Formats: sequence, structure tokens, C-alpha cells
Amino acid sequence: MRRKNEHGQSLVMVAVFLLFVGLPIIVLAIDGTRLYRVQSLLQTATDAACEDAAVTAPDYEHYKRTGETRFVSNQLLWYRAYQTYNRVWRPFGRVALDVGSYSITIIPDQSRSLMNCTGRVSVPLVILPATVTLDALSTSGVRFSSD
Repeated sequence: MRRKNEHGQSLVMVAVFLLFVGLPIIVLAIDGTRLYRVQSLLQTATDAACEDAAVTAPDYEHYKRTGETRFVSNQLLWYRAYQTYNRVWRPFGRVALDVGSYSITIIPDQSRSLMNCTGRVSVPLVILPATVTLDALSTSGVRFSSD
């Protein structure tokens, strides 16, 4: 038997369920998927820029003459790496995935012939009024050859 004062109680229970369970699932589905895609693109951009810096870094002429490994110290190294990074983030002239800002830091390690790169992007969330900062690390070995 149903009491008259219990009429409509299931509507309140469904509303509470949607508020505490349904809404977080929707937020996670939308923003979580977007963050995963941005992280994947960030890692790709950082890897590509780091590899480009590693290919551009060797001073081949000095290596051919002396056998000593050293990096070039001109702007071409940084320009090509940044250009590659930006090309991944702006594939068709607009920022991919509507990220807020993106940057890359390239730190050459001449003693171990490595390029260490850190990509960073800030992502404004779609549902929640917040911004998340994502980082990606990449290391590429600089290759010298006598060719």
C-alpha cells in the first residue's frame, strides 16, 4: 500500500542520483576525453620538435674536421624545433582542439649528446570553469656521422 505523503519520492531520488552520479559522469566523459586527446597531441608535438632539434643540432663540419661532438649555436636549431611544434598545434591555421596556450622548452645536453624537451599546454575545460595544465617530456639523441 502506498501512503499519500510518499507520493513523488522517486522523482527526488532520481534528481539526487543525476546530480551526484550522472553529472560527474558527463563531465568526465566530455572533459576527460578532451584532455586525453590534448595530452596525446602534446606528446606528439613535443616528440616531433625534440627530434627536429636533435637532427639540426650537430655541427657536422666541426665533427668531420676534429672528431669532437658539439652543437651548432645558431638560431636555426631553435627556429626549426619551434616551427615543428607550432605546425602540430596549428595544422590548418587555427589552434588544434581549442587549447589556451602552448609552449616548448628545449634544453641541449651537449655532454651526453641529448636534446631534452618539455612541452606545456593549458586547456580550458568545457563543462567546468577551470583550466588544466598538461606537460609532456621527450628526449632525443643527437647523432653524429662522418658522412
